[in-house]
Amino acid sequence: MRKIINRKIKFFAVASIFMLSIFGCKNSFEVEEEQSQNVTGKTGITLAGISFEEEGNERTAFPKYDKTAFTDIELKGKKSAMSGEMTSYKTYKTYADIMRDSGVIELDATAYDFTLSAKCYGAAFSSTLSNISIQDGITTKLNFIMAVTDETATGLLYLYYPSVEQYTTLKFTVSVGTSEAVEVTYDTDLKCYVYSELLAPQNSLIKAVMENTTTGESLTVPVYAIVKAGAKTTINFEEVFSGFYELYSYSVTYNANGSASADTVQKFNPNSSIEDCTFDAPEGKKFCGWNTNADGSGTRYSAGDTPVLDSDTTLYAQWVTYDTATSIYTISSADELRAFFSYAKDEISYKDAKLLADVTISDWSVPGTFSGTFDGNGKTLTITSVKEFYSEKDTSTGETKTYSGFLGILGGTVKSLIIKNSAFGSIKCDYAGAVAGKIDSGTIDSVNVERTTVTAKNCAGLIAGYNNYGYIKNCYAGGNATLTTVTSSLSAGGITGQNDGYISDCTVDAIKISAGSSGYAGGITGININEISSSKLFTPNASVSAKYAAGIAGKNENYASITGCEVKQDASSTTSTIITGVSHAGGIAALNAGKIDNPTVSSVKVTATGTAPYTGGIAGYNDTTGTIVTGGTVNINYDSALDGNYGYVIGYNANTTAGAVTTDIVCSNSKAIFDNVSYDVSSSLTKKLTLDRTTKITLSVTDNSGGGAIYAYLSSEESTSASPIAQTGKVDGTTKTVCAGYLPKGTYYIGLENKNWVSNSTGTYTITAD
Repeated sequence: MRKIINRKIKFFAVASIFMLSIFGCKNSFEVEEEQSQNVTGKTGITLAGISFEEEGNERTAFPKYDKTAFTDIELKGKKSAMSGEMTSYKTYKTYADIMRDSGVIELDATAYDFTLSAKCYGAAFSSTLSNISIQDGITTKLNFIMAVTDETATGLLYLYYPSVEQYTTLKFTVSVGTSEAVEVTYDTDLKCYVYSELLAPQNSLIKAVMENTTTGESLTVPVYAIVKAGAKTTINFEEVFSGFYELYSYSVTYNANGSASADTVQKFNPNSSIEDCTFDAPEGKKFCGWNTNADGSGTRYSAGDTPVLDSDTTLYAQWVTYDTATSIYTISSADELRAFFSYAKDEISYKDAKLLADVTISDWSVPGTFSGTFDGNGKTLTITSVKEFYSEKDTSTGETKTYSGFLGILGGTVKSLIIKNSAFGSIKCDYAGAVAGKIDSGTIDSVNVERTTVTAKNCAGLIAGYNNYGYIKNCYAGGNATLTTVTSSLSAGGITGQNDGYISDCTVDAIKISAGSSGYAGGITGININEISSSKLFTPNASVSAKYAAGIAGKNENYASITGCEVKQDASSTTSTIITGVSHAGGIAALNAGKIDNPTVSSVKVTATGTAPYTGGIAGYNDTTGTIVTGGTVNINYDSALDGNYGYVIGYNANTTAGAVTTDIVCSNSKAIFDNVSYDVSSSLTKKLTLDRTTKITLSVTDNSGGGAIYAYLSSEESTSASPIAQTGKVDGTTKTVCAGYLPKGTYYIGLENKNWVSNSTGTYTITAD
């Protein structure tokens, strides 16, 4: 405490010197040259300039006139013998224009009166020269003594100060007379406050207050200054606060932490930087940064960092085993794992590491972007808790996003790793995944995530929260439906919350995935914007629930594709996978606006809980751009209370383009509505067909009478003149079959017409529904 008091006394002593210097000195203007000088040349005048001279002093708190700041300069004149207004001879925007002007204003050889006017810092200046003799063949150079026309006009005040923003808030209060200046311009680069339009002449009291942002301790320094019309007063607080750095300086001890080198100590002032490592590395080790804890569990620092300290600090060197032959860091312990990721973002970005042993770690600080290769070597990593998320500003929105996972953002490769019994993210974290919060053009290959919970606000996935142009392949996620959960309020998936990249050959089982009552959830991804292939939700005891819930993708966007994927029950299990959507539910996709190719859905229960939902074995709702191609198989179970638009293949088909939904899908739940019904038609016959779900309708007609009598059609209206949905054409002693595609629930009509009027036509027709 005594140390702080002594420093404050020093500050006030300096401030007192400022006050004494201001009121103990006098200032005046002198003329450097005669008012006019004559040189041989053209008959006329030139403006030589404006000259001011102050007394020889270096006082910083006294007003000074600055001719270089003059603007709106105008030179006028008239013959001395004549009355009336003066004529404007020349105008200059700035004083620099006078210096660049070498021209002569040509006049008659006689006596003249001249006036020069200008402005400076809001005040008006003028000067008059009378009865100046202009001689023939002589150029007269004019010099003016400028004076303020109104001593109560405005002046300017500049306050310069040291750069200490990291440690303090710095406030200036300026009182001029009885009024306080309120308009302030702050220049970060010049480190100055500019007060303009201050009334003059006045004595001004400037109070500079520095407040420590950590301790709340403040220091107030009053300085008196004089503001004068048209003049600039400058106060430099560098000297006033010269002891401030000393007041808030601490020591940083650099601990060798296993190196044979001796510890070093740095005096750390405001804006000091963390030093680089000068220790000799232990054999087979390489320096990987500093940490406030010896085991790397504290705060990470790198050379060049400028932290704000509030006490003396010890930083411990972090060492990792390094194979010089392969340039790979080898990791065998939690300490070495922390040490490796103690590197600054730009240092670690392209480093390679290999895990040599199973590692369990807690209080994990999620590292930033990693663009190297991390080889798990088949070992298991357990992260029981996360202490600190990685945060980064989104360049497109300017918002700061948070990431949780083994890595924050992956731009490189993680392979052959097992993550087990771990927990990542929170409902306040934007992106969370066991391997990475976000993949940014990176690759995850052959990684298993088991018995792990992942929670995020935006995107949550058991492998990665958000896959941005990355590649996830040969991965497994699941292990236990009670202990393995993925939860998000926007999009959640067994592999990734949102897929803008590529996913192939991945398997998810025994998992609980939820995106609440307004989000998207899928066994593989919540939202698919790119490609998913050869992946499956293959499991007993799995559940997917959200507003849009599905076995593969809650939503399959336009131009996205799902190819060769399965949602399949283990043959040995008696408990089926349950997919529950509020508004949309599907075995493959709840909402399909892209392409689904060759899907398989088997022994899965699909249900929806909302009003008028869309539920389907492959897609709950097939949008106007959605397609389902190249066959596939479906075998699903429905909730007995299911309502709305539902079907064993699709709940509702909005794409009426021919062939948009293939009719080659094999549905094991199919049933015959009419089967081998005999008919006897003399003219026409109409049968009513009512569908309670979206159904694929196939009409097969056999004519037994010969003579080409029968035409068969399917229509949504009973009238024979209505446009048919499907028709067989002429049936002449043969059998013809036509598929009407997937029809939404409603009433339809089967029509048979005998157009030849040749006796009665007899035969059978069969209608089947999938």
